[in-house]
Amino acid sequence: MARLAEVKARAVTATLSAGIVLGADTVVVIDDEPLGKPADGPEAVAMLRRLRGRPHEVLTGVAVLDVGSGRAFT
Repeated sequence: MARLAEVKARAVTATLSAGIVLGADTVVVIDDEPLGKPADGPEAVAMLRRLRGRPHEVLTGVAVLDVGSGRAFT
């Protein structure tokens, strides 16, 4: 997740000459299965019903990039 967060942030830095960019990527895991992005509304509803009332994890990777130096912190 941290790698994907950095990839997303670097995509934004390509359009800037200075500043700080924050990127993030999140995944939900239930029963040791990471859930992907739902394809449509009905799939999203099905995912939420599966998660409702059950233990699950929400994991987020974060990257902070300094556009000027190109340094990344994840």
